[in-house]
Amino acid sequence: MDSFKLSIFDIFGAIIPGLPLVILLATFIQAEPFSISALSGQLQHLNVYSALLLILISYLIGFSQQYLSYEIFKVLIQLWGKKRTKGHPISFGKRGKEISLIREKAIENSKVLNVFFALRTMCYNAFLSLFLISVLLFLYQSIFFTHTKETLFIGFLSFILYILFLRRAVSYHEWGQELITNSIKTIKKLKKNN
Repeated sequence: MDSFKLSIFDIFGAIIPGLPLVILLATFIQAEPFSISALSGQLQHLNVYSALLLILISYLIGFSQQYLSYEIFKVLIQLWGKKRTKGHPISFGKRGKEISLIREKAIENSKVLNVFFALRTMCYNAFLSLFLISVLLFLYQSIFFTHTKETLFIGFLSFILYILFLRRAVSYHEWGQELITNSIKTIKKLKKNN
């Protein structure tokens, strides 16, 4: 267990986006209708083992949805066009040689780039989680005819937040691409001057 470590990528990329889905799914499993008060009651009765299990399941859901959310992100980012992507590939992996050079020659920039990667992943995973919450709440209300102000508000809030998270994922993507490009220009300029 000494070698097991959670990184910023694990926390932001998987646990945080997976947590809302786990909480919503756990609420649906309960016999009582979805409400904030029922949810807070469930969370108040968590012990350490239940909380760890909640975090583990959140991680697994967030991690497992990452591929799907990334594939959706790749399609949706193109809606912003070449202006936002600046003609760079959507996948940072296609700029692997440049990223390796930054890790070697510009360590501080590499650290910032890793934060951008983690936050971008969190945002597109949160986008998918919140989208699914909106859809699940709508289905839940339609099937059980439980259209309450509270569930409508949470569904509407999830809708607004998933748009904002998608927008923020695009921003982190853009900033990451700019950081790669600017870092490589600086590295080449320094190499030329030496």
